[in-house]
Amino acid sequence: MQPEIIQAVGERWVWILDIVFGSIIGFGFQRLEEGLRLTAKSSVSAFMKHLFTAAGFLGFVIYDIGVYHILIKNFPYDVSRLSAARYVLDLIMAFLLMVILVRGLSIDAGKHAFEILIALTLWHVAAMCWHVAASMQINGSMPEVHTFSPHVAFIITYWSTFALWCFLIVEGRHRRLAEPTGFLVWLAASLLLISIWRSHQMIQKFVNEPVHALEASFSIVPAGPSRSDISLRLSSSLPQGPAYCGNHDAVPGVNFHRLLVAPDTGLQGEFLAFKQ
Repeated sequence: MQPEIIQAVGERWVWILDIVFGSIIGFGFQRLEEGLRLTAKSSVSAFMKHLFTAAGFLGFVIYDIGVYHILIKNFPYDVSRLSAARYVLDLIMAFLLMVILVRGLSIDAGKHAFEILIALTLWHVAAMCWHVAASMQINGSMPEVHTFSPHVAFIITYWSTFALWCFLIVEGRHRRLAEPTGFLVWLAASLLLISIWRSHQMIQKFVNEPVHALEASFSIVPAGPSRSDISLRLSSSLPQGPAYCGNHDAVPGVNFHRLLVAPDTGLQGEFLAFKQ
C-alpha cells in the first residue's frame, strides 16, 4: 500500500477521534450547566465545590486530548494489526472518558463516585496497553518501565483516596469530608495535579527535544590547474538515534562527510570517516 494512502488513513482516524472528543466535551458542558444552575440555588459552598470538581475532571479530559495529539505525532498510525488494536483502544478510552466526565459533572455525581473510580482505573490500564501497541509497532520492542510507572502510580493514588474516604465513613469523623461530594473534591484535586504534571512531562519528552549538534568547516582544496573545489566538511551528532553509513547496519556515533563544489561537475558528496 502506498505511503500516501497509509498517511491519509491515519489522519482520517485522528479526525474521527477529534469529533468524538468534541461530542464528549459537549455532553460534559451540558451536565456542567445543569449542575451549576442547581447548586447555585442551594448554597455558595455547594456551587464552589461543584465548580472545583468540574475543573478537575475537565482538566483530565484536556490533558488526555492534548497528550493524545502529541503521541500520534511520534507514533503515527498505519494499516497494521497493532494500529487496529490502537484504534479499538482509542474508542474504549473515549467511552471511559465520557463516563468520567458526564458522571463527574452531573448534579448527583456523588452517587456515581465508585463508577468514576472504576472508569479512571480502566482508562489508565487501556493507556498502558496503547503504549505497548505503539512501541511494538514503531520500535519493534516493549516500551521502557517508566512508561508504565506513572499510570500505576495514578491508579494507586485514586484507590488510596477512596480507601481514606471509606475510613472516614467507618470512623464517623469529619462528616463533611466523608460525604460523596467530599470524596469527589479530593479526586478532582488529584486529577488536576496529575493532568498538569503529566502534560508537562509529555511536552518535555516529545516536544522540547534537544537540538542535534551540527558542525561545519570550510577549506579550499586544489583540484587541478583549471579549477578549484570548495570542500565543506560536516560532522553531525545524533545522541538519541543511530547514524547510518550507506547500506551498512545502524551504529551510534558521528559521521563525517565532504561536499565538493566544482564549476564543471557541480555538487558532489563524499563520506570521509566515522567516529564512535
